[in-house]
Amino acid sequence: ASLCVMGPAAEEAVAMATTLLNLSVGLHVTLVDEQPASPPTDIPTLVDATGRLPQSGIEFARRWVMGKIAAADVEREVSAQWSRAVQLGVPITHFDSHDHIHVLPGILEICLDAATAHKVSSLRVPLETAPVGAPSLRRGLFGIALSALSQRAARVARARGFTFPAGFSGFRGAGAI
Repeated sequence: ASLCVMGPAAEEAVAMATTLLNLSVGLHVTLVDEQPASPPTDIPTLVDATGRLPQSGIEFARRWVMGKIAAADVEREVSAQWSRAVQLGVPITHFDSHDHIHVLPGILEICLDAATAHKVSSLRVPLETAPVGAPSLRRGLFGIALSALSQRAARVARARGFTFPAGFSGFRGAGAI
């Protein structure tokens, strides 16, 4: 399972997770669609005027690629989320991210550094294994980009000694984006 530490049910999720002895819990790094763990004034390029993170992974990726989000702000937020997981008392065994943001170049390295600092060496890489249906053009292009980014993420993570499952099912079987 994965835990969004800033989600409204984080404490309840941790309470339930601690009753399941064999459950591994990962940090679901959330850089979109939630309130940040950091004070918004500490991560100004990452939040909007209301103090919220970008509304979608597409918006985040566009802003990241255009250089409108500072790596230092992402580092602060990722670190704050790891700290929140520690505060909640759940042992984190792996990490992943909302909208697979962690596979973006630069974001991946920030997340791997944070995981290494917390002695976590496993992650989810969304290397899709589900068969391809007849996607819309938008969905097809997104799938191609996600596949390329995931293959890169796998190479980088493997080179740094991280482990991850050989396959993933989720995006192709999900609803429209």
